[in-house]
Amino acid sequence: MAKKVARKKQDGPPPISRADFLKVMVAAGALPIPEFGFHSNLPMRAYLRLPCVSNSWLGRFQEAPAKLWAALQEPDKVKRKETDATILGSAIHAAILEPDSFKRMYLRAGDCEQELASGKRKGEACGNPGRYFGSAEGWCCGQHKPLTWNTGTIALSGTDYDICLGLRDNCLSKKAQFHNPKARKLLTLKDSDVELTGVWRDPETGEPAKLRADHLSDRVGASTDIKSCLDASRNGFMKTFYDRRYYAQQAHYSEGYEALQRPMRHHYMIAAEKPYPHLIAVYRIVDDVMELGRKEVRLLMKLYHRCMESGEWPGYPSKIMDIGLPSWGEKQLRAAVELEV
Repeated sequence: MAKKVARKKQDGPPPISRADFLKVMVAAGALPIPEFGFHSNLPMRAYLRLPCVSNSWLGRFQEAPAKLWAALQEPDKVKRKETDATILGSAIHAAILEPDSFKRMYLRAGDCEQELASGKRKGEACGNPGRYFGSAEGWCCGQHKPLTWNTGTIALSGTDYDICLGLRDNCLSKKAQFHNPKARKLLTLKDSDVELTGVWRDPETGEPAKLRADHLSDRVGASTDIKSCLDASRNGFMKTFYDRRYYAQQAHYSEGYEALQRPMRHHYMIAAEKPYPHLIAVYRIVDDVMELGRKEVRLLMKLYHRCMESGEWPGYPSKIMDIGLPSWGEKQLRAAVELEV
């Protein structure tokens, strides 16, 4: 009787060589990596297509290497649809960092002006929120579309447009009722760059990496990142800061600044609160947290490099694992049980 040969169970996709991995990415729309350094005129859509390690890549990789593999090798299956929230986030950035560009790119949408063809309201104007503006038709919603429209502009609802203006004014205008002078000081420093792309080769692993800096000032050696949020209070934003790995993003960026010989001494975050009255808070990331972030980034970069070299991108462990409660959940549950007793 022939002896059965034990096969190693795969926890991820079949191994793939680095060359084949990159070929698939190019076929999916990846762009050639530009010269290492800073680039000031690279559109965001081009930045996203650069096959370089970013903070978002490391975030997916941290969840499971197979998730990053899927995002890079089969992007059509895992592509995240652009939502109204992501569109608003981009608009807020433009309003604060590039006010003139915001005026050219974004419009306050009116209600759909197209005539309904059937139903109880036949013959009346549709009235749904507008998304497209046609030179002949006026405002149209998603169901009604103009024959031609200016694809270079983006329509925002009146509410979202007002959020952008409110946050812009509270950051930049001394006349705004809730003006934050520290935010204005950081954002109006001379010798500064905004929406700057950095591309470098990681010194330890040799992997190409990238960053997208909101605002850099060589005069004071400061990077300033704008984050729109629902709660800009210290306790509220601290949770967002951790959950969304903003500490790791800034650590990844700081490594890029140093590799490109433009180190920043201070790392600030402007928390821009979307609900009215659109309050602004400015935070400086403490050195200890930056150091912890760098250690996490170093670990993830080395593991990513190992996957690229081996061609193996594991998913979750295939073994049965114990599960309990997170420390904060266990603490709350124990307190509740003891209170009932």
